[in-house]
Amino acid sequence: NTTDFLRLLREDPEFRAEVRRELQIQELMELPAKFDAFVAETRQEFSDINARLGRLEDIVAGLQAAVVGLQAAVTGLQETVAGQRTDINRLQATLNRMDGRIGKLEGAEYECRVSRTFIGDLSNALGGLRRGWLMHSAAYGTTKEFSDLMEDSVDDDKIALGQLHEVMRSDAVVRGVQDGATVYVVAEISLTVHQEDIDRAAARAALLRQATGATAYPVVVGNSIPAPQLVQAKEKGVTAIIIQDQRR
Repeated sequence: NTTDFLRLLREDPEFRAEVRRELQIQELMELPAKFDAFVAETRQEFSDINARLGRLEDIVAGLQAAVVGLQAAVTGLQETVAGQRTDINRLQATLNRMDGRIGKLEGAEYECRVSRTFIGDLSNALGGLRRGWLMHSAAYGTTKEFSDLMEDSVDDDKIALGQLHEVMRSDAVVRGVQDGATVYVVAEISLTVHQEDIDRAAARAALLRQATGATAYPVVVGNSIPAPQLVQAKEKGVTAIIIQDQRR
């Protein structure tokens, strides 16, 4: 019975060894079946893994297709944006040209108005200039008297032809009398006076002095003259006059 079996198993080494051999034989006999079960279970697991891999490959393929579609969409968007940027740049360039043309028109209109009326301002700024007369204007043309005077100065080798042309590029030249002597004013007129206006006025007045032997005042006239340009004009001996455009 069970009690005797357990007693012999504990007390009899030979019996215990015999039982162990029987058990090992039994385990060996069961190994093929266990191996077959293990193989079947392993195959099933591999089959499940392969199925999962197949589904994963489908997912990856779908993601790759989505990425390709997204890249195509991004490329199309980039091309659209590039086209829009080109259109915007063209529009900005057009606006800039329009602004430039409007600025030139406003400047030309200001120059026309000032050229007609600024002799009084010149008289005040230059200390009693009298009998002022507009001899040359970029807006209104040149008197024959002034044209002949400048041509004679070239004939007399006082200035070169190119220098005559430079004087004629002045915005305005006024002749007047000061302390009984004939004097000239060379004016550069601009809505906003810049360094170039100051330099041109100084250079052209110097050429007119050389051509006529008379005093020639360089003047800049502007609707506004920034503080740095006021300093620059003073340093160059150029008279700066602000004549504000009441219509602006």
